Amino acid sequence: MTLWIKLCFPLALVYLSGCASYVADEITRPKEMSSIAMFSDIANITALCGETGECINAVELAHPIDTSVFSLSLNGKVNNNHSIWRYKFRNSEDYYAKNADNNLIVLFPGYGQSVNTLFVMQKWLHVTTGAKVFVVQSANRAEHFQFGLDSVSPIVSLINREQPKNIKLIGFSMGAVAAHAVAQQAENAELHLVAPMTNFEQSTLGVWDFLARDSLYRFFVSQETLKDAVRLVHERAQFSAQDIDITRAAPSSSTPAHIYISSSDSVTPAQNWQGVESNAWQFHEYEGLNHLEMITLLQKDLFLAFAANLLGKEADAADIATFGLMCDANDEACMSQEL
Repeated sequence: MTLWIKLCFPLALVYLSGCASYVADEITRPKEMSSIAMFSDIANITALCGETGECINAVELAHPIDTSVFSLSLNGKVNNNHSIWRYKFRNSEDYYAKNADNNLIVLFPGYGQSVNTLFVMQKWLHVTTGAKVFVVQSANRAEHFQFGLDSVSPIVSLINREQPKNIKLIGFSMGAVAAHAVAQQAENAELHLVAPMTNFEQSTLGVWDFLARDSLYRFFVSQETLKDAVRLVHERAQFSAQDIDITRAAPSSSTPAHIYISSSDSVTPAQNWQGVESNAWQFHEYEGLNHLEMITLLQKDLFLAFAANLLGKEADAADIATFGLMCDANDEACMSQEL
């Protein structure tokens, strides 16, 4: 959600009164899906379609994949947090046994979130669980912007065709809106939502504050302009703020869910969940993590809790055969540890 704010600045100097419309245009203009050419040997972009013909793109793995030599790594740096996650798969026999199970996992990225980053998680989830794992296009890839809700019908149709035994729906930031909407139509679903967006205006202003606090932008584009842009986006998408506020469903929901939030996240703050009660939803709060640190999962405690709840296992950092190894990039002892 950074590009549209940056692009607004040049026109704001000349056409300030029309900036809200321009910002709304940039938010809703479709962007191309990231290339996965480097992974073409084990993945491809496939079209998933709903019953009435609406289609989305998704990354699908070859099934099964060759696990004879299989290792993964993620290297992320956000502010002063530079973490590296490594994983090595060793049990091919167990992998093929798990492939006999009919399970489905779907990852819903946040707005503009890198598909290539989630592709690493997709491969880890597949070899660990044997499930079919899809990464759907993010909301900003849609021909007609709908906060990612254009993914709902195609994924529900996929579920109806595959009839999976278990369904795990993982939503990051704005992706939580679609993940939750799918769960409402799937009886055997489980939700895992990381820094879920509940208020688009608040998230937009949070991103703007992060980008503009030390720049000249704040003198030319007011919060009122951004609020007008948000109003236009809602109007064009034909979804109100209440339609995408998933906190409203928590008290009556019977879908099991794990919600990961941070009070230091100004884009999707934990405070939005204060007073929300649910018998089926569990909340996991982390201090000191901003929005990017949350959605990258490159923090030891957050990743371990997320992975353990997703796999239905005990959170054991020593179990590197299952969870891999998360290290601070400057921790030589950790980085030199054998997997």
